Amino acid sequence: MIKKKVSVIVILSLMLAMLAGCRESQREENEKVVLTYATLYLDVEMEAWISEWNKSNVNCHVDVKEYGESDYETSLMQFNADIVSGHMPDIIDFSDLDMAPYISKGILMDLYPYMDSDLQIKREDFVPGVLQLYEKDEKLYSIALGYSFETLMGKKSIVGNRSQWNILKMKQMIEEMPSQSHFIDNLGPIGLLRIVLMMGMDEYIDWETGQCFFEGDEFIELLELANSMEGVPVEGNIEEYLVNGRLMLNRAYISSVSEYIKAINMFQGEEVVCVGYPSAQGGKTLIQPYLPIGISNMCENKSAAWEFVRSLISEEFQNKHIQFNFPILEVSLEEEFEQALHPPVNSWSGENTDVLPSQEEINELYETINCSSGKIVFDTNIWRIIEEETEFYFSGEKNVEEVTKVIQNRVQNYIYESYSH
Repeated sequence: MIKKKVSVIVILSLMLAMLAGCRESQREENEKVVLTYATLYLDVEMEAWISEWNKSNVNCHVDVKEYGESDYETSLMQFNADIVSGHMPDIIDFSDLDMAPYISKGILMDLYPYMDSDLQIKREDFVPGVLQLYEKDEKLYSIALGYSFETLMGKKSIVGNRSQWNILKMKQMIEEMPSQSHFIDNLGPIGLLRIVLMMGMDEYIDWETGQCFFEGDEFIELLELANSMEGVPVEGNIEEYLVNGRLMLNRAYISSVSEYIKAINMFQGEEVVCVGYPSAQGGKTLIQPYLPIGISNMCENKSAAWEFVRSLISEEFQNKHIQFNFPILEVSLEEEFEQALHPPVNSWSGENTDVLPSQEEINELYETINCSSGKIVFDTNIWRIIEEETEFYFSGEKNVEEVTKVIQNRVQNYIYESYSH
């Protein structure tokens, strides 16, 4: 009887211990930092990574809030309504959002202090031209996890060097090109204007003082250049047009080494240069960012949010989850270049079946990547004003001076109303 009582006591003690353990586990679970990841449309690679993160991380859990269940405008309104009502997400995917208003309102955190104090990474670990895309006033408000790029490619004998590629040089080339020739395939006035301004809006707006310079000679020259764009597709084989000189420049979209080599080979052995799009500083590459991520200034657990963002710029994520884009991490980019130079042997044929790039071509590709705009904080509201007004010039309804005067006034008023200085 005594033994039975002892057994019951032992069992009860074990049960109480187990219950206490469960309560302790539940308490620890409840103490986990919970971060909200906001996006309009959840990227499949990000979804996979967040799932892995939540399974392996004992201190932090990431919840996803996807807004893009209805049309874009409704989703954006819901996102902004959450911010206004105090339901600010911790981490934001800006793939489908205009970042400029959120920076101007102080909503985004500067990532540089966290990066600079991190013992595992430093600024020099990243492709510099891409790292600086979302830099403003020496602060980094977002980091793109990967990227592709758009550039203009042409024969070096015709277009010259990238450093010379400005608006005047481009206009001169158009004036001197042979008759019955095309300049760029399927690029119209609005298309060229948008690209150049995406990379160089700072040339026409002083964000510190709020002053605009859309009535100056530089902007007028840009509009005149844009107005010379045909905007019609070339009929026939583009490669033949490039080789025989009937098409001056090829508009190339590059997201891998193999795509870059194919674009070069379209010129059939001619020396090629990626001049990019014109600016006062020379030709620039238009970077198309993949998954630009920022952290909210209202985040209560900024260190935990940074830990998650840092995991996205780790070699593991960069090597495994950056698909159909170049990685931002230098070591991952170098590995991709090395694999392109020395691809694995095809197990069936015992040969490398891909056309291999040269080291010189890889070097040129790296330089092209780094000839980006340096900044890509683009206010779409300003662009809409410019797009609306320039249509009157491109259609011939108004002259360039009339249009630039209206743009100057409208943009100036918008900046005064929307930005604090």
